Amino acid sequence: MRRKGLDGPAAVGVARSFRRVATVAEAALWKALRGRRLGGLKFRRQHPVDGFVVDFYCAERRLIVEVDGSIHDRQRAADEERQVILDASGYRVVRLHNDTVLHDPAAAIAAIRAAAGPHPPAPSPHGGEGVEGAA
Repeated sequence: MRRKGLDGPAAVGVARSFRRVATVAEAALWKALRGRRLGGLKFRRQHPVDGFVVDFYCAERRLIVEVDGSIHDRQRAADEERQVILDASGYRVVRLHNDTVLHDPAAAIAAIRAAAGPHPPAPSPHGGEGVEGAA
């Protein structure tokens, strides 16, 4: 669940409301991710990221995990646009279908673990200004 164009207090309010109504698949995955249960990584659920509220977010690895239900079959264009924006901002996005999370949780965790590997630095917000090593 997410909405584009949210910032500041509005984003936090939407994220809080989404946390109160998690899907069955989101709740199941949260049990596996919460409390640093996956490789010691801290995940947040229903977290604002660049104008979207994403299902799960690990800031340390710039990793977003989205759990997609049948509604995503009807909003492919919006999902693709969001994917382009998040990729360009240096995030990794793992999309898991509800069925995978519920019926093959080991595969869902394996996909997240694989994506959580070392991540290259985020792109410079200033288009590469400055010289590395200059003092």
